[in-house]
Amino acid sequence: MTRARCSDTQELRYSLLYARDGRICEGDKYFVPMTSIKFPTEWENVESRIFPNIQAWKNHAASLGGDKSKAAHDLCICILPFLAEVVVQDGIYWIDAFPDHPISAFILRVMPTNYKLWARDQQRILLKEHTCKKSRVRELNPAVQASYDNVHAEQSVIRREQEEQKERTEKVLANQHMLIGMMQCGQPAATLSPLVNPNHSNSSY
Repeated sequence: MTRARCSDTQELRYSLLYARDGRICEGDKYFVPMTSIKFPTEWENVESRIFPNIQAWKNHAASLGGDKSKAAHDLCICILPFLAEVVVQDGIYWIDAFPDHPISAFILRVMPTNYKLWARDQQRILLKEHTCKKSRVRELNPAVQASYDNVHAEQSVIRREQEEQKERTEKVLANQHMLIGMMQCGQPAATLSPLVNPNHSNSSY
């Protein structure tokens, strides 16, 4: 399992995602820039640098009394090595953006001494690649840009309708709680609020 073979599941069409932020979409894959980073060949066992006990965990899972479930296997063999790779790749920005954060100090402590210089080189490479992608975005078919704008507008309408529905529901519930309180206190509930229609059923049957 490698980060380059992983994709995020998105509800929007990939062409719109590409128009939105310039990330490369190939088929059903949605890539982020850091996935193109390759480690120097002399950097061995990156996963052991990030997770020093990972081999012990693998041995325990494989032992006679270890967890033989698929979840344990995937965690030790796939997820943790993948996460270690992501930490080292994204770390090229973390050490600059958050120099005082524990994760930045951890990365610089466990990685080779040339990691910081290597990180700066990778930043320059990715910046150049991202600049090229941005120029490609500007050259996209206007129809794709229009499609993205339409989707964004539709989402805004849906959010507004959801907020209005939530407000109406809260008013109905408040009215019902008031009526229940009146009945419990022995007070006659002479009329129902217009918000509550006794002849209307919320059932979908």
